[in-house]
This record gives sequence, structure tokens and C-alpha cells, in this order.
Amino acid sequence: MQIENSENVRLKDVWPEFERTVPTDAAAADVIFQTLEREGKIVCRCSNTRVERAPGARTYKCPQCKYATWFTANTVLKRTTNLRAWLAAIYLKQNRVVVTPAQLARLTDISQTGAYEIHTKLNLVLASHINENALKVSSELFAAAICKRSRETQARLHPVTEEFTGQQNYPTDIDSSEVGTDFMRKENDELSTAGGAIELVDDLAASASQKFLPIRLIIATIGFIKRYCHGISRKYLQLYLAGFCFQFAGTRPGPDTLLTACLGHPPISYSDILAYVTAALVQFPLA
Repeated sequence: MQIENSENVRLKDVWPEFERTVPTDAAAADVIFQTLEREGKIVCRCSNTRVERAPGARTYKCPQCKYATWFTANTVLKRTTNLRAWLAAIYLKQNRVVVTPAQLARLTDISQTGAYEIHTKLNLVLASHINENALKVSSELFAAAICKRSRETQARLHPVTEEFTGQQNYPTDIDSSEVGTDFMRKENDELSTAGGAIELVDDLAASASQKFLPIRLIIATIGFIKRYCHGISRKYLQLYLAGFCFQFAGTRPGPDTLLTACLGHPPISYSDILAYVTAALVQFPLA
């Protein structure tokens, strides 16, 4: 398996097409409605499928019972005021273009906070669609990419020490910078050899060629996170892995795969984002 180089798909190569097809929020609403219609999900509560809708509207009305429905109500897009920004993020991720929340904010004229929320919710959707049989690896393998604090980080300790939460023998009275440095140095040493890293990988096949495959991807993922995210917190590691594998480690997704997933996913609140914590064994969804 070979990870497609994100540099081969540049923003300038695909963004003009998006601007042409989705110039406004109203146009974004039309795209979303048409997608739901193709999926057979435009149905009134009275079971009527023939509805009326004005171009650009966020609702449709049933001519039979006169009931008006917000067609994004039970989806991740519930109550969002930035439909175009959402579609932009989906379009770029679908086309394997790497954009940070700050770049998305500039492109779509929204706040960086709003762009970060879109980015996180998209990765939550992707994480929820990981097959339960996906490869599981220890989160310790990605310690070299963990350098940002979160609500789970203990006071005065390096973020990577979240890996030791709940372990009774962890020495909490030593200098946090030394803990992080020593642990990440150990991690880099392990990643440089197949044997050291494989000891932390769960349920790998015995084949040597198969053993080397996840290690290359793990190293590539760490490099990607360092380059484009400048490190992450352990709390959201699984979300970044889900986003990375969707874009670069699998077969090219269909044109509406991510949008359809979002429209089939229940609403995600800010509390849901805050409550999320990566498990000790992370899923690494290789295709």
C-alpha cells in the first residue's frame, strides 16, 4: 500500500471548481437537499415523498399535510449557519487536500473556532464509521506526535504522560519536560526498528511484509501530524487517525461518501467533543 502524496493534490487545483459549484450558503443547501433526495431521505412525517421547496431554502413543505421540515435537523449539520464552510471542508477532505482550520476559516470567511469545530466533527463522523475489525494498535506508538495539552493532562506534566493515567507506578514528582523527552526518544528508537514497534501492535499477522506495513503508515501519520498540525493532544488522537486514514491510507472514496456519512450521523454537540477521549488501543483503519 502506498500513501498518496498530498502535495500532488493542491488547493489551487480543486478550489476553483468548488467556488463555481457552491458559491453561497443557498447553493450549499441545494447540494445537501439533492443528496438527501438521491438517498431517499426526503420524506414527510405523513410518509409523503413529494414535497415543495424554494431554491436555497433550508426547509421543505409537504403539500399534503402542510408540515414544514428542516432537512438538516437530525444530522451533524443541525442548526449550522455555515453550510458552505461545511461543504468546503468535506470537498477538500474528499479530494485529499490538506487544510488547517485556520486556512478553512480564511477560505470560507468564518471564525477559526467555527472552522475547528467543523474539522473535529468531521473526524468524529469518520471515527464512528471505522469498521470494528480495523487494526488496533497501542496509542503509545504515536507518542512522538503528542505535545499539546488537553483537559486530560495532569498539572505540570508533559501531555504525553496522559498515556500513564491510572498507572500506580508512574512517578508524578519528576520533571515533566524530562518525561516527555525521554519517552519520545524511546518512541523514536522503537519506530526505527520493526521489532520494537511490533511489540506494541495488537493482532498483527505473522508475515514480515504485513508487519512492516503498519509501521510505515504509523511513521507517515506521525510525520503528517507534526507537519500539518504541529502536534496534537492525546485526547483527540483517534480522531486525527480517522481523518488521516480516510484521506491517505485507503482507496479513493466516492464523491459523496463523507457528505452522506454526515447526513446519516446524529447531531454532535460541543459537550460531545469535550467528552471524547482516545482509548488506550486506537483503531488504525487500513483499507
